Amino acid sequence: MFNRKEWEQANRNKIREYQRTYNETHREQRLTARKRRVEQLKLQAFDKYGGRFCSCCGEDEMLFLTIDHVLGGGTKHRRSLGANGNSLYYWLEKNDYPTGYRVLCRNCNWGVYINGICPHKKVVIKNV
Repeated sequence: MFNRKEWEQANRNKIREYQRTYNETHREQRLTARKRRVEQLKLQAFDKYGGRFCSCCGEDEMLFLTIDHVLGGGTKHRRSLGANGNSLYYWLEKNDYPTGYRVLCRNCNWGVYINGICPHKKVVIKNV
């Protein structure tokens, strides 16, 4: 009977060489597929968290949208996930889109991070 595990151990170097060659010759295809997958994950996350627009100002340009940790702690969470900025989207999908997140544009997200409140929500008092 064929034992796959034993075969893989016996042919480890051959498998690695094949994978290396494949990855080199199909680099563009792999990058395109990965980019498509990340875009799909982002759209799914935005849809799960209220829609493809900023929940504060209504911005709907996809390049500006991101996921915000409602209670803060986003930097620490992203660092714990490692690798890259897209890790959060993979984590959200894997964990069935838990509560505590929302869609914000980068301006509103940065405003909350720096000031504790989005600039759109800030009360402006004019001196007369």
